[in-house]
Amino acid sequence: MSDEKAYKITIFLNGAIALLCIIGLFCIVLFGGVKEATDFEKTKTLFTELGIGFKTKDEDYPNNPINTITCRDGDNKIGGYSCFFTVFNFEDDGKFIDMGAWE
Repeated sequence: MSDEKAYKITIFLNGAIALLCIIGLFCIVLFGGVKEATDFEKTKTLFTELGIGFKTKDEDYPNNPINTITCRDGDNKIGGYSCFFTVFNFEDDGKFIDMGAWE
């Protein structure tokens, strides 16, 4: 292959890469970029990966407006006193508020 042909191929590939970068940046601006997982989503993912049993709505308070993750005695990998449970509370935007442990 001649040097001139290799040079033209290099210029073409550099242009193609630049165009893909511009399209990628345009998509990030247009669609808001990559959304980071919320604390609520991260906690659900962690518990799922570890095999910890949980529910995302408290059975005792189904109309609770706060997003919750509840772990009860008897759920998978959850032990403790009978009727013992923990509740992780999150804002509407998924930000962690607090955790309570109840009997």
